[in-house]
Amino acid sequence: MKKHCKRKVRIPVNPIELAIAGARLVDQKALNYLRQRELSSLESITKGKGTRQDWQELADVMNITQMMALNGIGPEALECCDIASVALVEAKERFDKTGKMGLSGIGLAAIRDVF
Repeated sequence: MKKHCKRKVRIPVNPIELAIAGARLVDQKALNYLRQRELSSLESITKGKGTRQDWQELADVMNITQMMALNGIGPEALECCDIASVALVEAKERFDKTGKMGLSGIGLAAIRDVF
């Protein structure tokens, strides 16, 4: 029996168009949806009805802000990110013990500053 080589067929991609699509700004509708989710998560946690998903939304916002600050975009936000990080860890530990997700007053202020 003779072996057959199965050739991979690749669709040609224009690298210029791919780069332009990747560098394109986020459309306003998607950005508004993301902001609404983040603010909804903050509201839920503020009222003590937060979930793990709400906590994750706030952690994502804090992480993005921290990375931007470390790369020179708004370095003054690093102090608030550090406070928010500690507050989020405390909130997770409190959730594991009591089943309620909430932040301290200092933590809430730091998260709002991070936004």
